Amino acid sequence: MSNITDLFNPPPSRDLSEKEVENCFYCQAMATITAFGAGVYFGTGRVFKNEKPGVNPLWWKKSVKLTGVGLIGYGIYRFGENWLWNKPNRD
Repeated sequence: MSNITDLFNPPPSRDLSEKEVENCFYCQAMATITAFGAGVYFGTGRVFKNEKPGVNPLWWKKSVKLTGVGLIGYGIYRFGENWLWNKPNRD
């Protein structure tokens, strides 16, 4: 069956094993890099670099920068998750 028909007739759902739902290193690294990179981009205000003056209100610019700071914090949190805090029990 082709991939296109799978969109309209998806296979039946199944229960995922514990191995399939645990955090992998590559997933954590991509989430960290993406959040930190987007946070730096938004937080420095480069989004508004070539903007004409008066197009966006000041409150909007500050909220975008604050969102960038939040994304940097989330990237730092994801960086340390599972080895500095939220350690899973490895019994």
